[in-house]
Amino acid sequence: MAREIGAAGEKDSDEAAGKAFLEAVAGICKEVEIPTLAEYGIDRETFFAAIDKMAEDAMASGSPSNTRKEMNREDVSEIYRRLWD
Repeated sequence: MAREIGAAGEKDSDEAAGKAFLEAVAGICKEVEIPTLAEYGIDRETFFAAIDKMAEDAMASGSPSNTRKEMNREDVSEIYRRLWD
C-alpha cells in the first residue's frame, strides 16, 4: 500500500514499505487531528486492564475473521496494546 500511495518506492524492502505506510497513516491522523486514546481522556491503566475482555469480545463478535491473517485472542490483545505505542 505504501508503494501505491507514493510513501515507498519499488526498491524499498517490504519491511521499509510497511513502516513508511504506517508513518503516512500517522501523518494523516495528525493532519486531520484525530485524537489519541489519551487525548480522548481514556486512562491508560484502565484501558490495559480491560484488554483481555475487549479481545474476548472482539473474538466473540467474529470481526477478527474478516482479516486476511488468521487472528487469535493474543493477536487482538497485541493490537490493543500497540495503540499506546
